[in-house]
Amino acid sequence: MKTLKNNFGSDTTSKLFLLSLIYFSFNAVTQYLISGVADKDQAEQLLFAQDFLLGYGPQPPLYSWIAFALFQVFGEKLIVLLLMKATLFSLFILALLKTGEQLGFDDRKQVIAVIGVLMIPFFLWESQRDLSHSVLASVIAAWLLFWVLKAMHNPSSLQSYVMIGLLSGLGLISKYNLILLITASVLALLMHRESRQVILNRNLIVAIFISLLIIAPHLLWVLQNLEFATKSASKLDMGSSVFDGVYQAAYLFQHFLNPLWILALLILPYHLKTYKAKLTTESRFLLILLLMIVIIVLAFVIGTSASEFNDRWYMPLLFFVPLIIAHFSQKRFNKSFIGIGIFFIVVAALLLPGRTIISQHIELKYDRSVYPYKAHFSSWGITAPDLVIADTKFTAGNLKEYFQSSKTVTYLSHRTPSHIKGSQRVLIVCTTSCSDAFRNYVDGYFEKPIKWHEQLNTSTQYFDLDKTRPFVLKWALIKL
Repeated sequence: MKTLKNNFGSDTTSKLFLLSLIYFSFNAVTQYLISGVADKDQAEQLLFAQDFLLGYGPQPPLYSWIAFALFQVFGEKLIVLLLMKATLFSLFILALLKTGEQLGFDDRKQVIAVIGVLMIPFFLWESQRDLSHSVLASVIAAWLLFWVLKAMHNPSSLQSYVMIGLLSGLGLISKYNLILLITASVLALLMHRESRQVILNRNLIVAIFISLLIIAPHLLWVLQNLEFATKSASKLDMGSSVFDGVYQAAYLFQHFLNPLWILALLILPYHLKTYKAKLTTESRFLLILLLMIVIIVLAFVIGTSASEFNDRWYMPLLFFVPLIIAHFSQKRFNKSFIGIGIFFIVVAALLLPGRTIISQHIELKYDRSVYPYKAHFSSWGITAPDLVIADTKFTAGNLKEYFQSSKTVTYLSHRTPSHIKGSQRVLIVCTTSCSDAFRNYVDGYFEKPIKWHEQLNTSTQYFDLDKTRPFVLKWALIKL
């Protein structure tokens, strides 16, 4: 523990970091053992991380680059992705704890900060269930905030600016909306005399240079593939009513922070004088940063007339709210706040793998974690083909998990079907919604007639075909 204390800071920091690493790793392993199905984002990464590319589509490439590197060492496996995310989560918690030390937190406030962030469902539940880029962006954002605070304490430190430049660059190739956090941070630093020196320091040029150096290769790719790279911009539904956009952004703001902001009322002061007494240079910066993020998001909505948002986009923007709550918290009802948080943490650990088991007993549609992919694939009785073509990323990713040595592509994915020419055995798979477009796409590359096999879902331990609509996979094995 002494070694950990030297590396990570206080004894509380090292203990909480270890606990988080054990907790998130446990959840990753239990989900893998009970389900073993790659959810949508994980399935996509199983496909993308087969290759190292400067761009993979509308999302930045950093998450796929890290997965690609790990795949080269440990193999192209779902468990590698799950444990990678568990490690990222733990580094995120460590960044919050180190930032808490910068803010002068005692043990009580450190615990409240960690419990607080895990009261946000997108960190505790959604991110462990699926998600990818938003998780990595949150980790980088948390460490970026830590180094900004370090620069506030010592503006002459070149190391802080090197790290700010490095993390800003990495952040921009992990999730594009991190530009909002960077912009808000600059504005927040300029708003107060004591923090303004961070921006006015000549070392900032070093940070900007490092950041541009990191993003340049991907930025060049974006400019060369602009239509492909900006395809997801349509999700924002630009050109709609400004009122609808402002309402949506505001609603998702409070929805993202539920139930944290409600439970925080237990421990926050009721009188303005108490807040003023606790105000420091660092806490003032965090409050101004929060205000700047709100203003920038509203300006973006008004400027673009965007009306469609997703809660998870707030992850790298509002992750520090628990730090503000912990800083101003009082000792009143601390045990209740922490107790409720621990209850959520335990329930999440049970339900993440448990949703696979209980899904068949619920009247609603099945959770994706119960889909009987492996049962289907094994029943075909074929060895790994040279190439797999599937109609959806979800199906293709799970095919990649099963046939790990096979090159796997999807219909209209980022890859071209040029792999077919050098392949000897090609497996073609489509799901219930197999479209004429997909059939025509496949037929265009084979001169011989394709004999399709159709297999209805078979019952498995967690999947009863009598309780859901048929799960159909149509497949064909072509020998060239």
